[in-house]
Amino acid sequence: MIRDAVTSRRVVIEPFDAPPALAARGLTGKVVASGVLDQLSRLQDATRSSSAARGLSGAWTRDIKLEVPETGVSIGEFSRLLKERFGHDVHIDGNLVEPPTGGLALDGPRQRRAAKNL
Repeated sequence: MIRDAVTSRRVVIEPFDAPPALAARGLTGKVVASGVLDQLSRLQDATRSSSAARGLSGAWTRDIKLEVPETGVSIGEFSRLLKERFGHDVHIDGNLVEPPTGGLALDGPRQRRAAKNL
């Protein structure tokens, strides 16, 4: 588990924050994040490169619920903490917004970048 954390170089798509109006139409942050993950996987499969491809995953896909007795910490949570501390993962997250021009955009507050249309 420690070696996996230290050598981790994945792209992790976090569930996006979606306003209630979008969620009511079925466009939850997890649904849109899954679509982004699918598109990135297709792009990666179509790209020819001599360099090793980074693994892609959704942050919600590996949630192991086995808890270590008397610690209050699950194995999945412990693994995630190790990867956050020692890994080299790239996390994609942000807020979904509906721009006046239509469509969807992803506003990444942590990255401090302008919104990107999806």
